[in-house]
Amino acid sequence: MRNIQALHVLTALISFHMQLRLFGFQRLFKTYIQKYEIREERTSITEDEIQQIEDWMALIDRTCTSVPFDAQCMHRSFLAYRFVRSRFRVPVNLVIGVRKFPFYAHAWLMLRGKNFNEPPDFTDTLSIILDSGKVEETS
Repeated sequence: MRNIQALHVLTALISFHMQLRLFGFQRLFKTYIQKYEIREERTSITEDEIQQIEDWMALIDRTCTSVPFDAQCMHRSFLAYRFVRSRFRVPVNLVIGVRKFPFYAHAWLMLRGKNFNEPPDFTDTLSIILDSGKVEETS
């Protein structure tokens, strides 16, 4: 089962990478928001599901560091967004933040205004410039 999951993540990563190069960020961002919209929000999540999500996140991280192309926070965050929303129906938001000086940009997930996959001290110095949850509200 683990090998199947790893293959699934690798296939999704390669697909995302190629789509990003072919269609660009803006189109892919809009596509992901529409495709992985959650119509029925969950009210709770079990400890077992939390462990499964953590396992998927770890698998995504390992896969992104194993490919021969640059798969950094953008790739990890889009894949995590896809899997967490589609498999577990957890309404995470994909956010991008920047710091002006020295310039730095980063993508990560948030759930109900709190970081989902990054420590807050890492992202507190960044200004959020794009939030999939805010785009969903205006669509």
